[in-house]
Amino acid sequence: REALEAGGTLTPGSALAYLRDGDRAWMDNEYQAAADAYAAARKAGGEDWRPKAQSLKNQIAALHKLEDKKDCAALASSELAFMAEQHTSSGVDFIYFAASCASGLGETAANDLRTRSLAALREILDDDQAALSADDRSDGLASARAIALELGDTDLATSLAREQQALLAQAVAQATTPLEEMTYVWHQVEVHAYLELGEEILPWVQQLEAKLPTEYDPPYRSAWLLLSMKRYAEAHAAVQRALPLSRGARRGQILGLDASIYKAEGNTAKEREVRTAVVAHFEDLAEGLASDAKLTTAKKALAAMDAAAP
Repeated sequence: REALEAGGTLTPGSALAYLRDGDRAWMDNEYQAAADAYAAARKAGGEDWRPKAQSLKNQIAALHKLEDKKDCAALASSELAFMAEQHTSSGVDFIYFAASCASGLGETAANDLRTRSLAALREILDDDQAALSADDRSDGLASARAIALELGDTDLATSLAREQQALLAQAVAQATTPLEEMTYVWHQVEVHAYLELGEEILPWVQQLEAKLPTEYDPPYRSAWLLLSMKRYAEAHAAVQRALPLSRGARRGQILGLDASIYKAEGNTAKEREVRTAVVAHFEDLAEGLASDAKLTTAKKALAAMDAAAP
């Protein structure tokens, strides 16, 4: 409303102006500036500001990108109670980031934050009226599983994985198109791999690939699943099917998966060749498509090989 009253402009120093600045900084990969802007937006907006939950989720996501465990954990500790009341994807996402940066605290405080995060997630997921899609709920269950593992509760982690598996089976059964089914392909392969049920889900992924011959995601996820099953030749073949269907940053990620397959095989020469190609790919991406973070990650992976060389 403020933007409309200002004729499409935003008042400098207003909550919405800071929110816009945060979004722009995020798009430019300037995560510290984004985190600062989201905090300023919330301060300007006041306690009852409607986008408060979204700004908190965005701020903690930016701190997570910065790997700023200390500030991330401090924000998580101070705002977890409020975000636990947000039965939305913002609430689920905030709790994921909160638990993942708990290591920025001492062991006792970290486990307390994880325990509170797990309880908050459970409450949100048990709310049948929560504004969550099936993939939001799947994300929440995957996050809860990760927290359970951090707390050393493998039985709970397995129970959560089975709950996620059942949720996804229902979501896939209710999907009306192959594209809608594809929404769940990563969730499906990841949870089945965790449960060591790759053989069970692989035929579905392969059928999805046949239904969607122009989509890179099914063969890409199939390659990841086959890698987890140590079926390396088939994993490479799936990568080769995915690559012609991909471009931009995603193509670089698929090449990176191929390097991981070679690493698992112990083929250092091919791994180095592909990791070099990944770096070159990200360096050659046109402005606007490039990702400094992904290029940095690719360079680190290649440098790690050099450091490990005899």
